[in-house]
Amino acid sequence: MAVSVTAAGSQLRFGLPHKLFSGIRSPAGANTSNRPLAVSSDGSRIYFVQSVEQPDSNMIHIKMGWLE
Repeated sequence: MAVSVTAAGSQLRFGLPHKLFSGIRSPAGANTSNRPLAVSSDGSRIYFVQSVEQPDSNMIHIKMGWLE
């Protein structure tokens, strides 16, 4: 969420909150204790880990013999 702030003399005026991002999908295994957001060192960008839709959701891949 974001709120616009303007200075009016010695007072601050705050606008209505509005959604900053939309359409963000949480990655698999994410929960409220994870921190999926990161800010660039200069503060100009916000990075968010996002899941990617799989082409065929009805397919299961099984890897056998991985302990050998």
